[in-house]
Amino acid sequence: MGLLLAALIGFSGQNAPLSIVGENFALAPWLGLAGFAGLCMFFCQRVLKR
Repeated sequence: MGLLLAALIGFSGQNAPLSIVGENFALAPWLGLAGFAGLCMFFCQRVLKR
């Protein structure tokens, strides 16, 4: 996967060719943190249920 991403970056000439939003999207880190916390809570509940 790393080689594919490196090739995509090299051939496109852009730093982030797969980016969905612009560089000044300030909400992105918080959305990522909320998604990660939600995933952690899901896994904890799933494991502790059994």
